[in-house]
Amino acid sequence: MDDALGRPLAHASVTLVDARGATLATTTSDAQGDYSLPSADHAVAVRATYPHLAPASVAMAAHPAKLVLGLSTVQATVNVTALGVAAPTAQVGNTSATITAEDLAITHPPQAATALRDAAGLSVVQSGEPGSVVSVFLRGAPSDFTEVLLDGVPIQRLDIGGYDFSNLSPTGLEEIQILRGPDSVVYGSDAAAGVIALRTRGGDEVSSPEFDSTTQAGAYATIDQQDQFLGHRGAVNYAFRFGYLGTHNQTPNAKFRDNTYGGDVGWHMARGAVLRLNLQRGFSDTGQPNALLFFGLPDNAFKHQGETYANISFHQQITPRWMQRIQFTQSQANLFSEVPGPAGVPDGFGDYDGLPVTIRGANGFSAQGQAILSFGGTFPQVSPSDTLRRDANWETELQLTRNWNLLGGYRYYDERGRSANIALSRHDHGAYGVIAGGIGNRLFVNGGGSVDRNTPFGTTANPQASLAYFARLGRGGFWDETRLRASGGTALKDPSLVEEEFSLYQELFSAAGGPALIRQFGLTPVRPQRARDFDAGVDQYLAGGRATVSLTWFDHRYYNVIEDIPPTAFPALGIPAAVAQTAQFGGEYNSLTESASGLEFEATARLTRGWRIKSVYTATAAKVLRSFSFDAQQPTFNPLFPAIPIGAFAPLVGGRPFRVAPQTGSVNLIYSRGRWTGDADAYFASRRDDSTFLTDSNFGNTLLLPNRNLDPAYGLLNLSGGFKLNPHWTLLAAIDNALDKNYQEVIGFPGERITGRLGVSWTWGGGAAKQF
Repeated sequence: MDDALGRPLAHASVTLVDARGATLATTTSDAQGDYSLPSADHAVAVRATYPHLAPASVAMAAHPAKLVLGLSTVQATVNVTALGVAAPTAQVGNTSATITAEDLAITHPPQAATALRDAAGLSVVQSGEPGSVVSVFLRGAPSDFTEVLLDGVPIQRLDIGGYDFSNLSPTGLEEIQILRGPDSVVYGSDAAAGVIALRTRGGDEVSSPEFDSTTQAGAYATIDQQDQFLGHRGAVNYAFRFGYLGTHNQTPNAKFRDNTYGGDVGWHMARGAVLRLNLQRGFSDTGQPNALLFFGLPDNAFKHQGETYANISFHQQITPRWMQRIQFTQSQANLFSEVPGPAGVPDGFGDYDGLPVTIRGANGFSAQGQAILSFGGTFPQVSPSDTLRRDANWETELQLTRNWNLLGGYRYYDERGRSANIALSRHDHGAYGVIAGGIGNRLFVNGGGSVDRNTPFGTTANPQASLAYFARLGRGGFWDETRLRASGGTALKDPSLVEEEFSLYQELFSAAGGPALIRQFGLTPVRPQRARDFDAGVDQYLAGGRATVSLTWFDHRYYNVIEDIPPTAFPALGIPAAVAQTAQFGGEYNSLTESASGLEFEATARLTRGWRIKSVYTATAAKVLRSFSFDAQQPTFNPLFPAIPIGAFAPLVGGRPFRVAPQTGSVNLIYSRGRWTGDADAYFASRRDDSTFLTDSNFGNTLLLPNRNLDPAYGLLNLSGGFKLNPHWTLLAAIDNALDKNYQEVIGFPGERITGRLGVSWTWGGGAAKQF
């Protein structure tokens, strides 16, 4: 066993305990930190203690049982996301954060995305009320540049390239780990800005069968139900979960219903060999009223969406120093959107307009008029989309020495999708390697590289490295450990199905004479989008671990990003003029470059009498450096503001990417003492660049407003609390938007006004083995 800095601990006390915490056997570690304990039928955990260090424990499911004790001021938390293998967070130089089960239990959020608002570096944007699209922008990157994993399953959708968090239930979540910074070495495509890894609770994490049920009800017919049953019997452990969220919301045609079913079964086949199956199925029905403040009346569109995720893995500890893991995953999304009939006021020309409205931007500009709500055509208008991704991964980890580990692996994935009547498929395979370890017990480094080959795009190589250095170790007093860290690397992001479908290459390939032009000029499909980053930070631990302060500076560049270009951009991009005659409407092309740099501040403190406070602040300076879009080539001008160029559908060069907040922050005041728990969460976001994306009733641009600072700044105060009646029953209460603010996260889409929930939580049995 080691401490958080990898130093072996001699003469540490090690005990073997049963489900009730009774000691079955005890021993002490030798000079190398090694120990041995006799086997026992009823043993559930191994626990270690050492003077002046935080204790550690591990469930008997882990073979061999590796124990890492925290420094007196630095918790021995484990980071899996950054390196792909478990390592003490203190030894990882990558910038990361963890949202724990305790954090989720205090607030009981109906949607998992709510918890992400309190993480540094993330800007969470919801286009309206619960059920509407939720996008996450990490360090100013496009929202689809972040890898999202659920129990190891990549859940990005091939059609949009990213993930919509609106349907993700928090049911059964044990933790959310967030890696800020690209890591295509371990994760391949999609981790171009970072990784959000969600992990559900398993049956091997409790000492006896446990059933948890939480029911909350509130205004607007809101019902939130979350249930989980987990435990183990012999060599088999299990966890089953169910989640339901239903609400009518506060605006017409905004009803939302979301169901989630999940299960996890693990089989300890032999000592050190575990076979695990994890399944989750979710489906939702969502009304889509559109931008109500732009039209004055709701659209009557709706969508049905189903998501199915599966993971089967085999983990084998071949020797005490050698481990391997084999994993197969499948991610499937089925989306069906429908506009059953036209909405709005007939204009006499086959289209339907909204009501007369006044549109006001946060930048002080306003316009009056009617916008086209529904364009004419045949109804119902149906838009189906189906995507399927299958992954296979083999990974091996070798402990070279006590302080150094080598990770290597091979990955393969196959993606297939259909959007409207277009079907596409592609596959990728690659190899990667990472070496990580410590030089002495203060400097920790990791570095690695990967090579991936994608069927239509060719070969891409990416490096990644980080370091962490303890400039100061605690010696008592107010100033404790000081940790310096830095990381950097490059990454790739494959195009979405929509971007491939409407790419310039595909437009040419499908046009008469297009294939000949492709051969003549050697034109290629859209290429992977790229990212590179560097960040550096300092963590200061204070007052014996009662407080921490962290500051991180980051600089990211996103290039070869895909955008829609017109034929007028062809000469500047070196595309032969002859192509313009065939691709008269242009197409998607790798020509956009953006940058993002900024600061992230995080601070936590344990106050007196059960009070804790946590605050985060992020300042992001994001800018479009290069663009050849329709808007960049020919900006739009509203006659009301003739001197201000407007990007109607895309930001202009020099402007900020749409909806990326220059400033976000939150303050959490948490109370937990005796039977009472409570949380006051204040969140704010500054003004953001955006567009109204509107066409007026005369097919003009009089309802477009300048992009700069168009979305309003807003602040929210959410309150939640609980009172424990007895060991099994807890009363819950929550108030969202407690100050009843009228706000818009996206201009035109009204946010939810004040609303509340009351509920009860019931727990039977259980007991976390890891807490013994």
